[in-house]
Parts: sequence; structure tokens; C-alpha cells
Amino acid sequence: MDSMNIMNGDDMYPDELKPLIAAANTIIISTAECEHAFSNMNNIISTIRSLMLLKTESSLMFISSVGPPLSAFDAQYYVKQWLKKGRRHADYQSCAAPGDRRSVTSESNENIWKIF
Repeated sequence: MDSMNIMNGDDMYPDELKPLIAAANTIIISTAECEHAFSNMNNIISTIRSLMLLKTESSLMFISSVGPPLSAFDAQYYVKQWLKKGRRHADYQSCAAPGDRRSVTSESNENIWKIF
């Protein structure tokens, strides 16, 4: 008898009971993991983000459940890839903010307003 069989207890049960033992070993003895998953889901899927695709929600749930901790995540690589694709960064100033557009419009239309 090799040490692996003794450690796993393979010889303790008859072959007919092994599928039952394997099934019994999969039963969750605590609901903490399930409750944690529902808590994550409530944080991810909110009324603000209700238009996300199911695939996106599922991916975010997976990352939240089994992904690395934030301290171990190096976002710099992904930010560089994002910018290399020509996407905008948070400080992008190409479009004027709504308040800026109104002030430009009001200055250019001032002469017209005087007619009224």
C-alpha cells in the first residue's frame, strides 16, 4: 500500500461508495462564501450600472471573487495598452466642458442679443 492511498483514504471505502463520498465532500458547510458573492454582486450591479451586459457583470463577479487583491494588481501595463489603442485618458481636454461652451457661445452671440 503506497503512502498516497493511505493519506487520501482510498482504501477506507468500498468502490461502490466512492461516488457518494465524492459527492458528500462537495457539500458546502458554510454559507459565508455564497453571502460574500451576493454582497459582491450588490456592489457591482447597482441601479447606476443596470445597463451592463450579463457577460460584463459575470466577468466582474469572477474577478471580484477569485482575482488578485488590488495591492497585487499592476494597472500601469493595462493603462498603457488602453492609451496605445488611441483611447482617451481622464485629463482629455479636446471637448470643452458644458460650462465653457456656454461662455464661448454667449460671447459670440452678445451682439445678436442686443438686438432683442
